[in-house]
Amino acid sequence: MGSERLFFCSLVVFACGWAAVAFLYFFKVIPAVRKKRGWRTIFEAGLQLNFAGHVREYGSLAKHENNRGMLGIFYLLNVLVVLSVAAFLIGVLATIEF
Repeated sequence: MGSERLFFCSLVVFACGWAAVAFLYFFKVIPAVRKKRGWRTIFEAGLQLNFAGHVREYGSLAKHENNRGMLGIFYLLNVLVVLSVAAFLIGVLATIEF
């Protein structure tokens, strides 16, 4: 597999992974955290993008409620972030010529 093709495939995986993270963040994490902290969360999400804080709070809320669905989404978000970053690094390293 050529380095350009590997870079392109890694870029597609990276973009799809972060698109899934954004979808889950805005449609699952933000509403759950908004119930706990109120509308201030919506403004933080829009202006600050406190992504890590909201996901961490969502995870603690899921563990506190012992909700398997919420825990699954929490772990899925973490896996998607790690795999997306790994795909990005693989794509960048594939373009380096030694």
